[in-house]
This record gives sequence, structure tokens and C-alpha cells, in this order.
Amino acid sequence: MRHVLGLRCLACAAQNPADAVPGVCPVCGSNQEVVYDYAAIRRSLTRRALSRCGEPSLWRYRASLPVGASAAVPQARPGWTPLYRAPRLARE
Repeated sequence: MRHVLGLRCLACAAQNPADAVPGVCPVCGSNQEVVYDYAAIRRSLTRRALSRCGEPSLWRYRASLPVGASAAVPQARPGWTPLYRAPRLARE
């Protein structure tokens, strides 16, 4: 989670450390959002780096996701769902 600066409560704006329990503000119990270091992400996650990555799922963005390096990758590989033409549906 090197690109994560911390967590911020959406209701009370409390700033919490990145390793705090995600989703729940310890101050007021409301939802939190992840605060990213976008400048650092821009430097390391370039179009060129992404084009060289062979991972055909959202895990190609792992370096910028709020998960630790040792986090297990689920079996299901979301993303890159192919699109198919549906001429009969299009006529309807």
C-alpha cells in the first residue's frame, strides 16, 4: 500500500492511518475513503508499464490498490470481460 496516504472519514473528515480498519471511521462510525498519493502513482504506474504487464485483470493495478503486497489474489479474475455482438438483440 505504498501509494496510500491514509483514510479519511466521509462524514467527520477524521484522518486515519492507512492500516486502520477500512470502511469504518473509529471516531463516528461512518464510511471512510482511501486517500491516495496520486503524484507517486503517476510516477510509477505509467502507460508503458501497464502495456508491459501481462495480467488481464484489475490486479494489473495492484501497486495502486489499497491492498498489501502479501494480500492473496482471489481465484476469480474480474475485468477484461469480452464484448460480443448481439445482432438479434440490437434489432429489438
